[in-house]
Amino acid sequence: MRVISPFPLLLLVATATAQTGPGGVGSSTNNVLWLDANSGVTQSGGLVSQWNDRSGNSNHALLPGSIPTAKPAFVTSSVNGYPSLDFDGTDDQLWVTDHASIDLTQWHFFIVVTADFQKNYNAWMVKGDDSDENWEMLSYSDGNIHTPTKYTDGTRTFPSSAAGQVVTGTFDVFEYSYSTGVGRDVYKNATNIITDNENKTPKVNNLPLYIANECATTGREVDGDIAEVIAFNAP
Repeated sequence: MRVISPFPLLLLVATATAQTGPGGVGSSTNNVLWLDANSGVTQSGGLVSQWNDRSGNSNHALLPGSIPTAKPAFVTSSVNGYPSLDFDGTDDQLWVTDHASIDLTQWHFFIVVTADFQKNYNAWMVKGDDSDENWEMLSYSDGNIHTPTKYTDGTRTFPSSAAGQVVTGTFDVFEYSYSTGVGRDVYKNATNIITDNENKTPKVNNLPLYIANECATTGREVDGDIAEVIAFNAP
């Protein structure tokens, strides 16, 4: 897997233009989602109702109409001088409407997060529902990263890292790659924390991408901040 040093990446993401992918890498063809708290955030009184996708695919993260109070807070200068969205762990979340561009069987993700409170099932990003995940990343009370996926044969795997990866009050860059030819690799700040040789095909679904929640099960809203979410359709 290609590993990109996290801190230059964060700087490049914050300053790159929307005509190309983050840091000038990729385009709307393979960069299918780019949520950057430094750009395209709709807020009122510091509460966020929409987070626009910079990838060119219009995969905007929206306030669920059924949960009008679910607005995360906009926090300025929270990570390297750049902003983040703070989710309260109670109901705050944003949804990206299902689209073929984010129904992935191979991927390369980056997410920049910190926990405000360590609890089980801090669901950072979930494409689908619990037990029916196309792809997912969440953390537990001990700070481990958990990456469940359901496959086309109906089976699931859900490896976890060692404890202490998501740290309260500290932003870290997590990189998550999967392809049938290589398997699963997860990195924290360019250091590998999960690896396997899984070779099954992930099962896509017509469910939304939930940012900061695992929607089918209660109590899995994130208590923490997200500064960046980037998804590439790439091995």
